[in-house]
Amino acid sequence: FGDGTASTESSPHHTFPDDGTYKVSLTVTDNDGATSAAYTKQITVANALPVAEFELPTGVHAGDPVTFHDQSYDKSPSGGIVHVAWDFGDGTFCPGSVDGCDGGDTHSPLHTYTAPGTYTVSLVVIDDDGALATVSHTISVAK
Repeated sequence: FGDGTASTESSPHHTFPDDGTYKVSLTVTDNDGATSAAYTKQITVANALPVAEFELPTGVHAGDPVTFHDQSYDKSPSGGIVHVAWDFGDGTFCPGSVDGCDGGDTHSPLHTYTAPGTYTVSLVVIDDDGALATVSHTISVAK
């Protein structure tokens, strides 16, 4: 498959370890043991986009700290999320690559809403190949 792995199956399924360009070769052997010349094709595997998701807290009251839980992941087998940024919808942000968002970290930030209302919370994640994903949820904050 051009990534150090091979198969003897007639219809193999294969997952490449990362995005990139691979030279895939096919050689056929018949029942008498005769082998064909190798047919080689170059294929390009695109980066799988990350998935942005987070758990929305419930029962939120103004003045009480709440924790958001990042549940984002990278679909690429060898990849990972390298940047996380939050917008809490009330004018406060928790930028990625920091260890501290009102006492939490970027994957589980702690935030306190000072006033009741409805806010749109957004999360942006970037994977190790620079692909970006975002998700937004609405949170209701009571008195």
